[in-house]
Amino acid sequence: MALSNLTELLLRNQSAFNGPVLLIGPPEDLPLGAWPEATALSTDIGQCQRGIAGGENWLFGYDDPAAGKEYGAVVLVMPKAREELSLRLAYGESLLKAGGEIWLAGEKRGGIAGGAGVLQQRWPKAVKLDSARHCQLWCVRPDRQGPFAVADWLSLRQLNVAGQTLSLARMPGVFNDGLIDRGTELLLSTFKEQPKGPVLDFACGNGVMGAWLLQQWPDLELDLLDAQWQALRCTQESLAEALAVPAEGDAKARLIASDGLEKVDGPYDLIIANPPFHQGVRQDLSVTHHFLLQASSRLKRGGELRIVANRHLPYAEPMEKSLGPVTQLADDGRYRVYQSFKPRRPVRRK
Repeated sequence: MALSNLTELLLRNQSAFNGPVLLIGPPEDLPLGAWPEATALSTDIGQCQRGIAGGENWLFGYDDPAAGKEYGAVVLVMPKAREELSLRLAYGESLLKAGGEIWLAGEKRGGIAGGAGVLQQRWPKAVKLDSARHCQLWCVRPDRQGPFAVADWLSLRQLNVAGQTLSLARMPGVFNDGLIDRGTELLLSTFKEQPKGPVLDFACGNGVMGAWLLQQWPDLELDLLDAQWQALRCTQESLAEALAVPAEGDAKARLIASDGLEKVDGPYDLIIANPPFHQGVRQDLSVTHHFLLQASSRLKRGGELRIVANRHLPYAEPMEKSLGPVTQLADDGRYRVYQSFKPRRPVRRK
């Protein structure tokens, strides 16, 4: 299979990167195993686990204690969310050894032109060293090592959500950036009494649904799962605000970094979700369909799956295939809330 243009750009310039090298957000097809002094960092737990399974050195998120402090080159790939670039630049700078270099690579369609502007605004001496097939590679040698703290990139936004006032954490790169969408509110509005636990919040985002549930019912047993490091870090802060406890304290909830349900044992009395249906800008229902088909194996007998989705998305059929009859609990014209229960007794397949 042909390598992506961005991977070819990085491999072509591999000898220019002084080791040891840290690659932040590298392309999926980059053969890290052929890069002896390289460590990679991703904010996607799935990408990390695939790399580790292949014998590669990977870090998860911007607070992984295994990160070194003496990298000769930090190579950043332009993130999907441009506001995350400034975070990556600050983090990368903090890990450089004296005389180390920051490199920025990206595609035209990925916003590298704007990213180069951000790089030059921070370090006017940054220069473009390669450009081919709609990709660019920039380099700069910072004068000094800057400080970095995750807390500096976290902030809180107070919002009214389904009748409750919540302080929700935000951070560059998190979907909705501390906002609330109508679908999530519609799903939460269907809870009139405390659900039976344990409960799993799948693809928890910034923790809005978990914070809402725990603010009402602090003794609820709750697990919150997401594949993204920023989402889990924001969830930690959002739950701490909901329960008025330190973020590192007993939040009466468990955070799970997982790409799907493979790392989840259960069983749960209830699984809730406002599942993603985009991969970047492209609609992709495969993750949610896989989740819906797996959900039954993570529920107790009589356990419930309750999700919200845009009304045009075809989720009722895979839910029924996985669990059984589907009930529509709410419909506001744009979103629908679906509910299905795992049979209390095994169902004979004809």
